[in-house]
Amino acid sequence: MNYIYNNFNKPYFWAFLISTSALIFALYLEYIASLRPCHLCILQRYAYGITLILSLLAFIYKFKKIISFLICISMLVTLMIAFWHLGIEFQWWLPSSSCSNWDTNIGSLTEELNNNLLESRSSNCDILSPKFLGITLVQWSFIYIVATTFFITILTYKMLKKKNYG
Repeated sequence: MNYIYNNFNKPYFWAFLISTSALIFALYLEYIASLRPCHLCILQRYAYGITLILSLLAFIYKFKKIISFLICISMLVTLMIAFWHLGIEFQWWLPSSSCSNWDTNIGSLTEELNNNLLESRSSNCDILSPKFLGITLVQWSFIYIVATTFFITILTYKMLKKKNYG
């Protein structure tokens, strides 16, 4: 218990909790709630996974300031992916071909039927995600990463200002 208390104000401790929570919730939505993730949702999972790995490295190695700074960059990348996803949902810009149903080469009916049968498990980014309390899951994801990135950045800034940090 003392170990948790000693790490309570450390950015890597919170990054571990934040990324683990996000990944567990994403897996819950996919496998329990049966919601198919889109391409950008999967990219966000990779970014959270990198944040999780970096936070675990901070617990092991003594380069905590550098790793905490890298965690901030990783969370910023996650924030950019979430913002891009939000922009597609609000139709501020068009999705890429990996995020939509649009295909430049339609092909024959037989090819299209085969493509639909062999379709990947991902959903389309340009389809409105389910809502919770009147806010879509993409919007909740954006709110979550904005708040947590801000929080981790403040903790990292405070840590970098300290001279003796262990």
